[in-house]
Amino acid sequence: MGYSIRMDRVKPSAIRSVQKRIASKQGVISFAAGLPDPDLFPMDDLKKSTMEMIEKKGKQAFQYGLSKGNPELLQVLAERMQRKEGVDAKPEKLL
Repeated sequence: MGYSIRMDRVKPSAIRSVQKRIASKQGVISFAAGLPDPDLFPMDDLKKSTMEMIEKKGKQAFQYGLSKGNPELLQVLAERMQRKEGVDAKPEKLL
């Protein structure tokens, strides 16, 4: 498959070249390139929460959501802001 001629003239982003160099070095953690240490990923928690979401939402769990955000999450965030920060937050005012 070929791309348009215009795409042949597009230069790779600087961040991509930084990521490539950093990814090839062992023991380097770069916050600038968006490469967190994978050893810090909570894999067991991620597996558990992924399975819970699949069981709860099924295939719908993999669909794009509203651009404004997930209504359930916005509600939880608003309640947390009210409880912890004393901010009179409303879900419809968050995004």
